[in-house]
Amino acid sequence: MIKQFSSYKIVGRGRAKTLGFPTINLKIPADFDLKEGIYGVFVLLDGIRYLGAMHYGGSPTFSDIEKSLEVFLIDIENISIINNKVDVQIVRYLRPVKNFASKNELKKQIKDDVKNIKSLST
Repeated sequence: MIKQFSSYKIVGRGRAKTLGFPTINLKIPADFDLKEGIYGVFVLLDGIRYLGAMHYGGSPTFSDIEKSLEVFLIDIENISIINNKVDVQIVRYLRPVKNFASKNELKKQIKDDVKNIKSLST
């Protein structure tokens, strides 16, 4: 599956950062037709390509039914984004959005997702 879209940064709730996985929150495009879930992606920011994990959908662990679209850049400590435009290339669908009993279970799953996504780039 290779699909591409462009979006713009928006302000998020900051939850992913507290879990140790800071994300770039994106405006959901009007014609967005992906199924909810976790994806392996490549992200183009300011002319540089990064490997990332993308979440699209609600956040049942936090009782949020409102959909969000966010990308965690893998193995990037700090990044200063100059341009608000973000280009995303979806490479693989990993799994559906799940409800976790605790934040620790969610963190463990995110770590597993990142490990699976890293295998995409090798």
